[in-house]
Amino acid sequence: MNFYTIKNMVFKFYQLDKKFYYRGGRGQEESFCGRIIQFFPRVFLVKTTKGEIKCFSYVDYFVKLLKII
Repeated sequence: MNFYTIKNMVFKFYQLDKKFYYRGGRGQEESFCGRIIQFFPRVFLVKTTKGEIKCFSYVDYFVKLLKII
C-alpha cells in the first residue's frame, strides 16, 4: 500500500461528522467527535465538536494509532 492510497482512504471522511479514537504514546488514549477540515501534504486537521483543532499524520491512520469510526 502506498502513501497516495492511504491519503485517499482518509480523504473519503472529509467534512463528515465522525468519531475518532487516538492511541498516543505512553498509554495515552483519547476519543472525540469531529470532522476533517483540511489536508496538507503529510498531515490533516480535525476540528472537534468542542472547537479544538487537532493535527494527525496519514501514518497515524495507517499504523492504526488513529481510528475513524
